[in-house]
Amino acid sequence: LALDVTATRSLMGHAYPMPGLHAKYFDQDFEPLVEVIQDTCGRHDAFALACYAKYYDDIGYPGHINCSENFNGALTPHGVNARAGWMAVNFFFNTGIDAHGVMFSDEPWSRPGDYVLLRALTDIVCVSSACPDDTTPANGWNLTDIHVRTYSGQHKFSRAIARRTTPEAEPKMSRETAFHSSFAKHTRNFIEYKGFWLPQEFAKEGPIEEYWACRQKAVVMDLSALRKFEVTGPDSEALMQYTLTRDVKKLGVGQVVYTAMCYEHGGMIDDGTLLRLGKDNFRWICGDDYSGVWLREVAEKLGLKVLIRSSTDQMHNIAVQGPNSRDILKEIVWTPPHQPALSELEWFRFT
Repeated sequence: LALDVTATRSLMGHAYPMPGLHAKYFDQDFEPLVEVIQDTCGRHDAFALACYAKYYDDIGYPGHINCSENFNGALTPHGVNARAGWMAVNFFFNTGIDAHGVMFSDEPWSRPGDYVLLRALTDIVCVSSACPDDTTPANGWNLTDIHVRTYSGQHKFSRAIARRTTPEAEPKMSRETAFHSSFAKHTRNFIEYKGFWLPQEFAKEGPIEEYWACRQKAVVMDLSALRKFEVTGPDSEALMQYTLTRDVKKLGVGQVVYTAMCYEHGGMIDDGTLLRLGKDNFRWICGDDYSGVWLREVAEKLGLKVLIRSSTDQMHNIAVQGPNSRDILKEIVWTPPHQPALSELEWFRFT
C-alpha cells in the first residue's frame, strides 16, 4: 500500500506533515509509514500525484520523462504493478490550493542543499525520483540531483525545522531552550515557534485553568524564543532613537519602555521592549531576528559607531506572571545594594 493523501490529511489535519506532533504519513489502512524528523524547506507540495505522462501530454510535451514512470521502472522488476500515476510526497515543490479550490504551483522555497529527514515507522520500500520538470517554475528553473542517504536506527536526530532570517542567510535548525527538560516533566506537547520548541500546555491543567492561574495566581512561561540584541557604542542612543517610535532620550538607566520598530514610511517591523543598561548600553528584546538585520542596515546607512550583537542563545528566559509573581520571586532573587530589590521595583523598571 502506498502513501495515502486522504488518510494522512484526515489524521494529521495538515496539508503536509512537519516535525512535531503532526509529523506522520499514513497508508489507506491508517498504518503510519514515515515520520518527518528534520526539514530545511518549510513548505512542500499539497501531496498530489507525482508527475505522470498524461500531465505532460496535456500541456504540450508528449513523451516527457516523468516521476511516475521512473517509479514504475524501479518497482516493476520486483513484481509491483505499474500505475499511470503514483501518489507521492514531493518535498521540494511549492504547491497548494487557493481560496477558489484551484491547485497552484509557485517558485519553490527549497534550494540546492536543502533536505528532509524521515524516520521509518515500519518495514517499507522507498522509491525516489529527482523530478525532471523543466516546463514550470516548480524546480525554480534549476534542475538539481537529489541524493538519498540512509541511516541505521541507532542514529539519533533531534526534531527540527530550518529558519532563515533573510533569503540569503544560512538555515538555523530548531533547538530546545535551556528550560526544556524542566517543562518536559509536565508536558509532551511542544510546538515549534520561531526556531525553538516551546510547551503548548501542561498535561494536567489545560489552557482554561492556566489562563485563570495567570489572572489570579501566577504562571511560568518559557519566553526563550524572544530575540535579544545588545546595542552598544557611542551612537547606540542615536540608533535606537531613529529606529523606534518612543523618545529614547527620556529613558533612564534601569528603565524599560515598550515600543515599536518601524520602517521610515511607518510600516511595522516588530514590537518589543528596550532596556537601558547604561549610558551607551541598550538591550532590545523583540520577536524576530530581522530586527537585528534592520538595526545593522540602518547603522551602516547612517554611519553610526555602534555594535549590534545577538544574545538570544546566551539569554534564555522564563516569565513569571500574575498577581503572586512578585511575592514568589522576592523569596529567591537577590539584588546588589545599588539596585532596587524586587519589593521596591516600580512599573517598567528592571533590576
